[in-house]
Amino acid sequence: GADIYQWDTYANGSTNASVIVTPTSTTTYTVTGTNQYGCSATTDVTISVHGLPSVAITGVTSISYGQSITLTASGATSYLWSANANNVTTESIMVTPIANTTYYVVGTDIYGCSNTASFNVIVNFDDHNVEIEIACESYEWHGQTYTESGNYIYNHTNADGSEIVDTLCLTINHGTHNV
Repeated sequence: GADIYQWDTYANGSTNASVIVTPTSTTTYTVTGTNQYGCSATTDVTISVHGLPSVAITGVTSISYGQSITLTASGATSYLWSANANNVTTESIMVTPIANTTYYVVGTDIYGCSNTASFNVIVNFDDHNVEIEIACESYEWHGQTYTESGNYIYNHTNADGSEIVDTLCLTINHGTHNV
């Protein structure tokens, strides 16, 4: 270490041993240190400033209820999707939203700089039927017997060839029976 320091004008000509700077572009700072015997040495420190990555999400913006879509992030080297996408860390994800949903991804570049993108998916219920049922022990729907509560989807085609999606929101009450 030196006894006296002199920074260049980019560091406001400070005479402190350390300085705090906030460059907006890559900048080289020069400091000269002088010891008690009058000997001095000069060194340069370059601070590289990188812009934020331009993170984007692509995919289909409008889907039918029950349809799955792939969303793909770009513009960075690593990704972290939002909780409604299960915090996945891959570039592409497949989602099946049941209502209008906004997905977010944080993209980080090779310098550790991060930026966020969002993507809205609109869910259409045009060709969709929803049934809400409560049953004891079991429930039959579209030729299949269900014994557990849950949401079930049945895809079929109308006489005109259009695809129809039926959803069953089923609650099964399992009880004890006294004889």
